[in-house]
Amino acid sequence: MLFIKSFSNTIEFDYSRYVFWYQLKFVNLFSLMAPSAIKECIVNSNDIEIKTLAKSLEAILWLLKYNSLTHFEQNIEIVAADVPTSNSRFKVIYVLRSLLYNSVITISFITAETDFKVSSINYLYRSSTWLEREVWDMFGITFNSNSDLRRILTDYGFHGHALRKDFPLSGFKEIYYDDSSKRIIFELVEMAQELRVFGFQRRINC
Repeated sequence: MLFIKSFSNTIEFDYSRYVFWYQLKFVNLFSLMAPSAIKECIVNSNDIEIKTLAKSLEAILWLLKYNSLTHFEQNIEIVAADVPTSNSRFKVIYVLRSLLYNSVITISFITAETDFKVSSINYLYRSSTWLEREVWDMFGITFNSNSDLRRILTDYGFHGHALRKDFPLSGFKEIYYDDSSKRIIFELVEMAQELRVFGFQRRINC
């Protein structure tokens, strides 16, 4: 059964609000037809967030794009969040926009580090090919059926995924230009510090 949280007590009778409630009505109807597809729907003012499962993502996005009540024909963002203390470590968030109704909806799901079974949606939204590359580059989440998962924000020789919480702030390699050899040098990061002896018992005369 669909569970809805509402954070807004005021109702504005304008066209945007009218469209919003019809889209919310569509989400409720869809949850009744496929109760396992939508885990939770959060309503905040004129924004709707749908929490789902990774296996139900394609069905939900297809309906949101082609249904006349929603018509979310643009995928404007795919982002992820890393929570290492959680059993399902990664949260993946899709942001869709409807130009016809001037509205935005968010679809999210969680996935474990050992269960990267996320389907690519590049056949639904052409822009998602590069967005999925960004998520893979930064977090290492693999999208099935995406044949172009290459580095897009980091260098091709980059090791690891920079936005994971277990990635060191200094990185693994340092890059600099050597003027004597006229080329770019890749070296492992060394946090070298000379040995210093501190005399804590010695008084400091000011």
